Parts: sequence; structure tokens; C-alpha cells
Amino acid sequence: MVPGSEVLVIIGVPKERAARERRVALIPETVKRLVAHKHPVLIESGAGAAAAASDAEYAAAGARVVATREELFAQAQVLLKIQPPSDE
Repeated sequence: MVPGSEVLVIIGVPKERAARERRVALIPETVKRLVAHKHPVLIESGAGAAAAASDAEYAAAGARVVATREELFAQAQVLLKIQPPSDE
């Protein structure tokens, strides 16, 4: 591979929708590490709320907070979730 030609993966983290699910696939600390390695990270607004991670914390870690699930799905190349994807 030629230096500087690395393929970057756009990572998306949707809000978990399963009843009583409080976890989130990435915490802000992990987002910071991924962004440091040049991986763009998208977080659905409110994805970390049940796990005590605010949208502001994700933004400060370098993630881009997106307003809707549809926007996240349209832009992310890889989705990270705790529960299996649902139709919601």
C-alpha cells in the first residue's frame, strides 16, 4: 500500500432501540482513538444518553453527531451496535 493511500472507513453508531438497553457501541474515549487514526465517526443524536454519554461529549471526542437514523445509515460504511438491527 502506498503511504497516505489508506482506505478510511466511516463508522456509524445508531441509537439502541431495544427495550431497557442502556449500552452504546462506542464511548467517547474510543471515538477519540478512532478519529486519531483518521476514521470518521458518526453518532446518532442521543445514542449515548442511556449510557451517560452526551452528544457534546461525542462531538468533543471528534465524532459528528447526526440528527436522524436515516442520515446515519446513508453515510456510514460500517455500523456498530449492541443489539441486532431492527426495522425501527
